[in-house]
Amino acid sequence: MILSGFRKEVPVRSVFIHEKLDPYRDSLAFAAWVAHTVGQLSAREHHVAERLAAASLSIPLAIARACAESDEAEREKTFRVAHGQALECAVCLDVLVATGARSELDVRGGKERLGAVVGALEHVVPLLETLAL
Repeated sequence: MILSGFRKEVPVRSVFIHEKLDPYRDSLAFAAWVAHTVGQLSAREHHVAERLAAASLSIPLAIARACAESDEAEREKTFRVAHGQALECAVCLDVLVATGARSELDVRGGKERLGAVVGALEHVVPLLETLAL
């Protein structure tokens, strides 16, 4: 079986299914960006940094859990958790700008990566329903 709607056509048995999803890959790129960014923040911003780091890690974790879920309602719920974590990250970035810890230019790359995750998550549940995982 070949999955479509992903970055490229990939045989199902080659790797974990969540690794083939664009939002998973994009969330990993965002988590890597966050790890770099958090490392540059001062101790004064540690509360926001910790929250941002935790939420950014929660996104790919929730996506992987959702892909493993056999119950359709639970799968959708778990993808919604990932979506919520992505929005939490967006708020953390806004707080960094609002407090002057980072400029809008500094967080632009992260917001663009995060926007890709949020946009893709809005389309994942219907896609998975067609694949009948």
